[in-house]
Amino acid sequence: HAIDVISNFVSVKAFQRERVEFEAIVTKRKDVVRAANRAFFWSIIFWGTLSILVRWVIWPATILLNVYLFLHGQISLAQITTFISTLLIFSDYIWMVIWNVSQFTIKLGRIEESYQYLFGDDNVVTQWLAGQHKLIEHQPLSFERSLGLRDLTFAYPDKTDRKVLDGIDLTIKKNEKIGVVGASGSGKTTLIKLLLGYYELPRDMVVLDGNAIDNRRLVDLIAYVPQDTPLFHRSIRENIAYGADTPVTQEAIELAAKRAHAHEFITETAGGYDALVGERGIKLSMGQRQRVAIARAFLDDKPLLILDEATSALDSESEVLVQEALEDLWHDRTVIAIAHRLSTLRHMDRIVVMDGGKLIEQGTHRQLLEKRGRYYKLWQHQSGGILAEEDPS
Repeated sequence: HAIDVISNFVSVKAFQRERVEFEAIVTKRKDVVRAANRAFFWSIIFWGTLSILVRWVIWPATILLNVYLFLHGQISLAQITTFISTLLIFSDYIWMVIWNVSQFTIKLGRIEESYQYLFGDDNVVTQWLAGQHKLIEHQPLSFERSLGLRDLTFAYPDKTDRKVLDGIDLTIKKNEKIGVVGASGSGKTTLIKLLLGYYELPRDMVVLDGNAIDNRRLVDLIAYVPQDTPLFHRSIRENIAYGADTPVTQEAIELAAKRAHAHEFITETAGGYDALVGERGIKLSMGQRQRVAIARAFLDDKPLLILDEATSALDSESEVLVQEALEDLWHDRTVIAIAHRLSTLRHMDRIVVMDGGKLIEQGTHRQLLEKRGRYYKLWQHQSGGILAEEDPS
């Protein structure tokens, strides 16, 4: 379960499920500890009983019997020697018990060290819970008018001398559909990470309805559909319901699946909604995983929708279904969509073009083509709707 959560950290982060997953792992750890305690208890009973049986029953009885037989001339010296030697060999079991007991104190020391690392006074978990408590104290966010980025500049902590984003100024109105394009390395993915709160920004760089806010709180407003859609090794029902903040009914899950064009393939799958998808959703095709992710976003009813290359790795048939589902998903939401296939962004209200971490152009599809700038060149390099990769420089 821990590995499954770590490998799907993008979904955990995007849907703010850290606390839920943390509590689930704590519960499962308690089950493991209880099982280990039972196993250890019965191990002590078994080895203790065996030790008593050997030390106080078998040894005395064997020695007394052989001495009696030897004194009465029924066995020879060689025979009694053989019996005693066999008894000594059998005593190895006793030494195994003594070894286990001696190792027990060492294991206790390791357990104490591990416990302190995980649950001591100063560890990652307690620091994270403290941060969660601070976030919970804030009033819920609302998105009424606009979201703005003001002189957004960012460098990764391990490369502070290299700016990935440099002076981004962007205002997004409520219910506006924004497309973000640019060659690889232009900063598109980093921009999404910052909106999802992966890294903390200075408070004045993000403005919501005219008020500066902590960018990590934006995730309260965001429904996210990533490019790579790894699913949890759980049932299809659990993966779809993962996007809901509260428990949802089967009817709500099925409705979301139908709107995402996923209900048909789910019902045809052995086990239906209870079918396990395998680690990272390996039992489903890319298009099926993407539709499950969209169904999840339908249940995650947030005003701001972020799409990160949602159709880039799909075949033509799956792309049509996913595109229809996305149009249904975003019609009443504010949308920020990243795409290499420029044809998928033609009808966006506005397209912004990034290059070298900067926003260099913005406008509608037609306006950008008329400018004959960077967007025009990207459009010219398209072949069959697929954008040829360029050197960011």
